[in-house]
Amino acid sequence: MLNALFIVVAVVWLLVSLRALIAVISLRPLPVSHPPSDSRVTVVIAARDEAARLATTVCNLLAQTDVELSLVVVNDRSTDTTGEILDRLAMGEPQLRVVHVSELPAGWLGKCHALHVGAQQASGDWLLFVDGDIWMQPTVVMRALAEAERAGIDHLCLLPGLIDPEQGNVLDQASLLTFLLAFVCAIDDANRDLPWRSLGVGAFNLVRADAYKAIGGHERLRMEVVDDMKLGLLLRRAGKRTRALLTTTEVQCDWPHSIVGLIKAVEKNAFAGAMFSVPAVVAITVAMLTMWTVPWIGLALLTPPGIAAFCAYLSLLLPTWVLLGHHLGGRFTPGALLPIVCAPVTIALLWNSMLITLRQGGVRWRDTFYSLDELRRGLAK
Repeated sequence: MLNALFIVVAVVWLLVSLRALIAVISLRPLPVSHPPSDSRVTVVIAARDEAARLATTVCNLLAQTDVELSLVVVNDRSTDTTGEILDRLAMGEPQLRVVHVSELPAGWLGKCHALHVGAQQASGDWLLFVDGDIWMQPTVVMRALAEAERAGIDHLCLLPGLIDPEQGNVLDQASLLTFLLAFVCAIDDANRDLPWRSLGVGAFNLVRADAYKAIGGHERLRMEVVDDMKLGLLLRRAGKRTRALLTTTEVQCDWPHSIVGLIKAVEKNAFAGAMFSVPAVVAITVAMLTMWTVPWIGLALLTPPGIAAFCAYLSLLLPTWVLLGHHLGGRFTPGALLPIVCAPVTIALLWNSMLITLRQGGVRWRDTFYSLDELRRGLAK
């Protein structure tokens, strides 16, 4: 019985590693493109209490080159000087429009409502939803728009650089690499138009305005904590095409560089990604613990099937090192630790998010509390 388990685990690990390797090899960078025809893009940001960094984001977006761009920033009930900073930036900037929201309507998450309000002010052929802490090179929006039009797609996501080899220790970087490798596989699935896979990235979600309107926009995402991912889901269900690319220095965000920071960063999102389902989290945990512990038991017993399970487990090093070497240019040591940390980190992310959400009876986001019952009712399934 135990030998059969070793063999099953070995086969699964080999399939996982092969899948990850194909995804890593298939990754494409954002092309260096010529400016698109005459398409216009409206960038929409939902900002709440972003006084410390929003001015940098706004100025960076207004400095984008070779593209007809307008920017709508929605001040979502900020209690700091965000509103004043935006009003000051808007003076003499015809590209920038500021909308102030003072009250949150019932049945809406604050960010989703702010993005909905911002999208209603848009006038371009494309909408670009970005977070308030994003920095990008001056040609990124033009290049993304050119790539989307060249490929004839409706939705383009750019995943920002998440790993800085100069920050965090090796264990921290291995944990971030676990998170990134999962995203890389999701990118490949989306790029292959697999009907059961979709993707959205809050840092950079570029969508055709008519496609956004056709799916009902953020009206359909009123209570979605992971609104960026669910936007991709609605587009995929409507038959729209998504493409996603990995960036390194082209797009950057204020991302944590430690295990503790990573767990904190996805505190509100991880359980939402599991549809607020306790059985789903338990099932994922059991599966991951099985896949993580069985190879080590096999190594301890030194039986041929056990050794095969352990060797298959180590096969995850191949796609990891290819990702580091060809796309990230980072050190290889974090990759060596990834098989060890992948399961504990993933389980910690899920359980921390789930236990906090259950203890609170919901999610506190942007200083507003949303009950678990209303979040579950509002899921875009």
